[in-house]
Amino acid sequence: MSTVVSEDRIREMVESVGGLEAVLEGERQFKADQRYLEDNRERFKEQYPDQWIGIVHLRVVAHGDTADDVLAALLEADEDISGAVLHHACVEDSIWLLAEGSRCAA
Repeated sequence: MSTVVSEDRIREMVESVGGLEAVLEGERQFKADQRYLEDNRERFKEQYPDQWIGIVHLRVVAHGDTADDVLAALLEADEDISGAVLHHACVEDSIWLLAEGSRCAA
């Protein structure tokens, strides 16, 4: 069951994160970072084989063996992780097993 949120509450929520323009800019940046990932996927497989990478503002800011490692490095670098794109650069074609600590399985 979904909850109905009033228009006033939505306005409050949007204002609490900097206003509508800030929300829209965050969405634009996230989409640009996703495109950057798609455009460079093969290069990332070569440069960061079987590692997690964190992309913020069209650059790889952190990489590591686990998503948690990358998130910690992003926070340590004082990056806003709310819009970060995380990606696992699997070298082999793979399927995902959805369980804690999942990794690529060929």
